Amino acid sequence: TINYSPITNNNYILCPNETITLNNIIISESTELNYTLQSAEGCDSIIQAKVTKLVWPEPPVVELDCEENVYNASIDAEGWDITWLDSAGSPTSMSSTTTITESPASVRVRNDNDCERYYSLNIENLPDLSQLPSFENQNINDGDDIKVRVELYSIEWDVKWSPSQVVSCDTCFETTISVDTNTIITLELKHLNGCTYIRTFEVIVEKEKFNITIPNIINTNSSSSNNTWTVLIPDGYKVEEVKVYDRWGSIVYGFGGIGYKPIPAASNNISWDGKLNGSYVVPGVYVYFIRLLNPEGKLEVLKGDVTVIR
Repeated sequence: TINYSPITNNNYILCPNETITLNNIIISESTELNYTLQSAEGCDSIIQAKVTKLVWPEPPVVELDCEENVYNASIDAEGWDITWLDSAGSPTSMSSTTTITESPASVRVRNDNDCERYYSLNIENLPDLSQLPSFENQNINDGDDIKVRVELYSIEWDVKWSPSQVVSCDTCFETTISVDTNTIITLELKHLNGCTYIRTFEVIVEKEKFNITIPNIINTNSSSSNNTWTVLIPDGYKVEEVKVYDRWGSIVYGFGGIGYKPIPAASNNISWDGKLNGSYVVPGVYVYFIRLLNPEGKLEVLKGDVTVIR
């Protein structure tokens, strides 16, 4: 009777954190090993062993979506069972991707060889966007200030006001806004998770309305103050054009506009002595047209009659 040496093939799967001892050798990596054992009858028994060491999946990738106010998480773990867990340890998803809205959270990977590992997800708590302030446009009188306060926790948020030159403190949760013209105010709110939210509103300055007095009669023979047609323009207004027409539509006095002298730089007031080319005009009714810009930069047009007498 001839006994042949039997050959035995053994395959071993190791979890990433496991080792195995074969033929008195501690094995911790993937390898192939051949060794011989002797039976009770004195025959050799050849062992061919193949050890496969598994590798844990790479840690999950977590990205913050500020617009949707969620964390998008994904893990590349082909061949592993994936389970996403919430802060209470309850499963929320079993796909390779998920969205997370609260901290802490984790993901578990497990395979058929009972290899198992947990990955903790280090994320900041998401803000409650319903608590973010909203501002309506503010109307103030010229020379007034307004105080604005942001009701958020300073340990969670940073604030930045702009333009910085119109606020008493551009990084404070409470600030005073001082403007003399209509101004767009921007508030930048930055959460500790890195998300930034922008709020804007306009401060509208209501300036005092000036009544511009325009004489409706001048006496060119008089030695008093009414011998000239004088229109006093308030500060902040800019005269763009002045025209006085006779009854036939001819211009007897004019500044500004196409083809006419510019408004005198020395004074913003309008003054006509009732003359045309050095001679007094014929007594009668004349029509005036005045175009000017108000302090807000808006166009205003004044029209009416002035009577010249002698």
